[in-house]
Amino acid sequence: MRYDHILYMNTLESRISWSGSEPASVVRHTTGWIAATWEARAGTAFAATCRMAIPNVMEPFWCVPGLFWGDNQQDRTGQYYPRFHAERLVPQRFGSAYWEFHTHRMAQPLCAVHDGSQWWILEVEPFVKTGSTILHASVGFEFENGCATLIASLPFAEQPYQHLGHDYTMPRRSDWVSDTDVQITWRIRSSAIPGTRSALLDHLQHNYHKQSAPSKKADLSECAAATRDALMNWHFHPEESYFRYTVAFDRVGQQLAEAGGASLDRHEMGVGWVNGWVVFEALIEWAIQNRDEFAMAAVNTTWSNLTGRGIVSPSGFWWTRFSPQRHKHPSIFDARRPDGW
Repeated sequence: MRYDHILYMNTLESRISWSGSEPASVVRHTTGWIAATWEARAGTAFAATCRMAIPNVMEPFWCVPGLFWGDNQQDRTGQYYPRFHAERLVPQRFGSAYWEFHTHRMAQPLCAVHDGSQWWILEVEPFVKTGSTILHASVGFEFENGCATLIASLPFAEQPYQHLGHDYTMPRRSDWVSDTDVQITWRIRSSAIPGTRSALLDHLQHNYHKQSAPSKKADLSECAAATRDALMNWHFHPEESYFRYTVAFDRVGQQLAEAGGASLDRHEMGVGWVNGWVVFEALIEWAIQNRDEFAMAAVNTTWSNLTGRGIVSPSGFWWTRFSPQRHKHPSIFDARRPDGW
């Protein structure tokens, strides 16, 4: 597959700016990546932010893989997870004109915006190792007065809200001060891809398949069969059409817990997480290849159940959950919906 249509950093340089600690040098590579280097002094706080500004964007369409697609307002449940609201320069109820996330929360460490005719992309090295310290990065975006800006920070920043356990808290920034003089090199890449919104998908797939495979390969057919059996026999709830989050190994203990009005199984379904949408494509492929009507029906009925309730969250990690009512035994975990902000 060729990617000659991708426009890389050297022609987009005028859109890039730095704040915080200015890099001492910037080296450009033919691959489109640049390496920014800082000389961090002992006892001096280090923090750098890269911004890529795209003016004259009337209706920005965002992508943070695994976290954001468009304005993230497709879900109609009212549960709190990051949504884009252009008018909310002051965030309210998880709606905001700006967002930034730690790179370990996303499928690929990049942020992109479609301006109506092409994608603008800012990719980053997800972490930097300096001596015995690892500095993690973050990426995100902001929008104001028709200007869409892609952002990357080192060390990471999460704003306007950040996730901690099952709580939503206020912004967090990682502050770092070195005990000695150190050199820090961080790699980023800026690119543009003309075309419709679907044009980004090829780029994401290309990035994914470039990742190196493990040197010792497992028997994939056996792994797939075992995964299918676990999902269908333990996690799938056929009567109510959803997939449990976790299933207790101790089934006798589960029966005792139910007798006492509780549950060791966790029945909530993280719609964008490991027991949510992400299993459906793999199950469909398995069902087609192996003529597994039960697996195909499980996907169809679960999908119909959730979309019928207005649950269509595109996001990953901790956002929208489906928590079924357990008749006599309510789920021991319910999606948190704070009273207000």
